[in-house]
Amino acid sequence: MERCIITLSLLLISVLSTVVGQEAPQEQSSTAQESTAQEETLLSGIRIKQNGGFGAVSIKFTPIAGQTGTLVGGYGGWLINKTFLVGGGGYGLANAVRTETSTTALPLSFGYGGAVFEYIANSDQLLHYGAALLVGGGDVGYGQLFDTASSTVFVLEPSVYAELNLTNYARMNFGASYRLVRGVQIPLLSNVDLSGASIVVQLKFGKF
Repeated sequence: MERCIITLSLLLISVLSTVVGQEAPQEQSSTAQESTAQEETLLSGIRIKQNGGFGAVSIKFTPIAGQTGTLVGGYGGWLINKTFLVGGGGYGLANAVRTETSTTALPLSFGYGGAVFEYIANSDQLLHYGAALLVGGGDVGYGQLFDTASSTVFVLEPSVYAELNLTNYARMNFGASYRLVRGVQIPLLSNVDLSGASIVVQLKFGKF
C-alpha cells in the first residue's frame, strides 16, 4: 500500500509538471531563435495568462486508531491559469479519539499541514474534477501528556475529487484522499493507526 501511495503521488507530481509545461508558448520565430543566450529556469517556459486564488474549508471523515475521526481544516493558495494551485493547508482532529490502556483512556491529539499542489481540469464547466497533493508534517500526542508523550510525523496525502460550481466565487466538492503517516514513536500508537483513507467534503471561496 505504501509503495502504491508513493507511486500515485509521484505520478500526480509528473502530471502537474506536464500540465504547467504545456502552458508554454510554442513560438519558433527567427527572433526567438537568436535569443539562445538567455538563461533558462524552471519557470521560464510558463506563460501566466490569468491569476487567481481561493481558500477552502475542509472536513474529512477517516479511521484513526481504530475509531472514526473527524479532521477539520482547510487550505488555499495562488491559482495559475484556472488550472494549477500552489499553496498550503492544515488539518486537526476535532472529535474525541481515545487510546485505551489497561487502566485509563488517553485522549489523542493529532494535527498536520504542509505544502499543497492541485490540478483542476475544465474549471469553467459546471461539473469538473481535480487532484491534489499535500506534503508536510505534523504532531501527535496524548492530550495533557503532549509535552512528554508526543511525536513529530511526516505526512503525504494525495486526493481526488468531483467539483460543482455554485457561483462565480464559490465551489463545493466531494472526494477521497489517502493519508500516509510515518515517524510515529509514542506508546500504544503506530504509523498504521494514523494512516488511512478519508471521505472529503470541501467548500471553496475565491477568484477562480
